[in-house]
Amino acid sequence: MDCLLNIGGLHLLIAGTPWTDATVPLNFRPFVCNGTDMPAAAATLSIETADSLPDAPAGRPLSVSYNDLGKASLHDAGTEWCVALTPCPGQYPRLMHIDKGLRRAVIGLRADDSYANFVIDSMSRIFFSQFAASCGALMVHASVVGCDSRAFLFMGKSGTGKSTHSRLWTETFSGCTLLNDDCPLITADDRGILVHGTPWSGKTPCWRKASLPLCGIARLRQAPLNRFTPLSGIEAFVAFIPGMSVMTSDKKLYSAASSTALTILDLTNTGILECLPDSDAAVSCRKALDKEY
Repeated sequence: MDCLLNIGGLHLLIAGTPWTDATVPLNFRPFVCNGTDMPAAAATLSIETADSLPDAPAGRPLSVSYNDLGKASLHDAGTEWCVALTPCPGQYPRLMHIDKGLRRAVIGLRADDSYANFVIDSMSRIFFSQFAASCGALMVHASVVGCDSRAFLFMGKSGTGKSTHSRLWTETFSGCTLLNDDCPLITADDRGILVHGTPWSGKTPCWRKASLPLCGIARLRQAPLNRFTPLSGIEAFVAFIPGMSVMTSDKKLYSAASSTALTILDLTNTGILECLPDSDAAVSCRKALDKEY
């Protein structure tokens, strides 16, 4: 079946999935559009099955990353980008070819691939992140909570304690809830700066189709004390850009994403939070970011 998703106002069509209405993965279901009309600005990710698949591109990849997606390597295939995703050691790479216009991509899968859902989930996240950046939006590696109808976004290296800090907020402040725990979407348009839930929330099953205006951004660092340092200008930009989910190899795309980041940061309270894993850290952070608190 074909599955049309609405994520923060951006549309992604996943065509040719092995799913039925009853087997659409839980994380995608809140974002499925009931209508059949294809929005003009939608991106399309097609799933093609075959008995045999081509080998990964020869030559040294432009980049290689290891994370919850598995091993992902990026190759320049002329008119296309090629992403080779190896789900786990001992597995063969699955390939996704992305048109450099960032509106169409194709994944090749064997019909009996037991990793099909994992590959579609991971590849759709990679492709949608690039599509979003080309539309003036950003997918970021962060955890985000909603508090008093505003979003507070926490960034940092893996293992820094982003999820823990979000949990501290939900435990400390009445009515505070988790919006997304790994890959929220930020849009900057005539609606303002908004943070949106997405189908990708890491290990936390938080797949909320919800949007909130962005109030503040904190980059977390583990420390023996709680201290917030406000950032602005180039310092805020340097703290923010490591969390952007965008290909650095596409210079035009990366430049556009950087411009979007500058727009977001110019309108958003931002800083570094050195912190302990305690409720005082949440209070210190909110006092610094939320001028109404």
